[in-house]
Amino acid sequence: MQNRYGEYQFDDDPARLDLDRVCQLLADTYWAAARAKTTVAASIAHSLPYGVYCHDDQVGFARVITDLSTIFWLCDVVIAPEHRQQGLGKQLVAFILSDPRLQGLNAFLATRDAAGLYARFGFEKSDWFMHRPAPKSQNRE
Repeated sequence: MQNRYGEYQFDDDPARLDLDRVCQLLADTYWAAARAKTTVAASIAHSLPYGVYCHDDQVGFARVITDLSTIFWLCDVVIAPEHRQQGLGKQLVAFILSDPRLQGLNAFLATRDAAGLYARFGFEKSDWFMHRPAPKSQNRE
């Protein structure tokens, strides 16, 4: 699945991803700054990854964790700082939500600073969601 937005291309082909670039993008986030390259590689291998490219340079990334039957979890949505403020985050989320594999599934995500972005796509805050962090001794990051 591919789509274009100006000079940008959105693609769900895992083979096209640049693992080093994905690690750089995630290193600049509050949620994955310390994530090890091996962990990033494993997370990509066990999810549906999406890339954003500008003239073949990767400038964005996101992934979805799913059972392809009932739910999916949208995570790691990130755009390179020099490509922000151009609507790429919105376009990336729209691209992911148009994926035929995700149609009809319940969608979840977590954010502390982009609720407005996701609300545009029908995401609503929940008062029942719970979280259990990985124990420090078993944390892979």
